Amino acid sequence: MNKVFEADIENAIKVLYRRGDPTSYGKPALLSTVTRDGGWFGGRSSAPQMGDLSWSVLDESTFNSLCTHLTRTGFFGASAYYLNHAANVEYSKKALNGGILDVPTLFIEAKYDGTCATAASNLSEPMRRYCRNLTQCSVEAGHWVGLERPQEVNAAIARWLMTALPTSWPGHWTHPLVSNIA
Repeated sequence: MNKVFEADIENAIKVLYRRGDPTSYGKPALLSTVTRDGGWFGGRSSAPQMGDLSWSVLDESTFNSLCTHLTRTGFFGASAYYLNHAANVEYSKKALNGGILDVPTLFIEAKYDGTCATAASNLSEPMRRYCRNLTQCSVEAGHWVGLERPQEVNAAIARWLMTALPTSWPGHWTHPLVSNIA
């Protein structure tokens, strides 16, 4: 995988950081055919040419920064997260409270996420089973929901913090908000 991405880092980044596509909702994800098609990008040795960034979640500065850093470091570190399945299973066997979380938990779903498609599947059911104080919010965006819809994500987090944890804010009860708007 890393060799294919590193063969054309700029276009790989453009492919990986695209906006969510409402027309893809409920359809098989592009990633679902990687094995059948002989690898990433239909078995090609590099990412396809993608043109400008108009459909990307990245601005030009962030895109250039990613290109610079991934050219220097490669993709291994960025993708190594997915190599920990065996260690995660062993760790989960020792989880306190049987892995159940009773603390307030927020899940922000990306409705058009083809990588982690929770909106049109049962992929998030274990989370619902193990998070007993769960709040969920769905945002019409792709995999990079925080980059694609930052204002909606930040609003969801702020709203959740104030409703799920109101007494955790210093001065919440002793210093009420006052408005001078007529």
